[in-house]
Amino acid sequence: WAVITVGTFFSFRSTGKYGGDFLSQNGGWELLLAACLFLTAKQLLDRPRREQNLPGISLAMPIYLSHNLILSYLNWRYLIPDRFLEVAALWAATAVLSWLLSKTMTTIPGLCYLSSGIPYQKACAQANWIATFRRILRKDQQDT
Repeated sequence: WAVITVGTFFSFRSTGKYGGDFLSQNGGWELLLAACLFLTAKQLLDRPRREQNLPGISLAMPIYLSHNLILSYLNWRYLIPDRFLEVAALWAATAVLSWLLSKTMTTIPGLCYLSSGIPYQKACAQANWIATFRRILRKDQQDT
């Protein structure tokens, strides 16, 4: 927050106009702020029982961080919606792609913690593709 505030202040002083470059999600500062706030909240609000009951909550941060990149890419490819159904379709596509990317990133040992803030063992128990396949296999074994 301090970086965004100080950067905006000095940008304003040097140019004489408010450009909002430090507030833009494309600049990365707002994403850094969001990641710091999310990790702080996650550490302060340690709720292991709730996370075990809601495995998708572990992917909230990587989905939040990746959806801006996916939206930027889709908009770069001229997918700028004009109508409500187009906005809804773009929202749905972004949500699905963000979820798939997040699950995939948490399945890669070296990238798991960097992309999600979740240790690899915890992701394997709760959030990534390994945990998903284990749940599916367990459910199939219970049904037979």
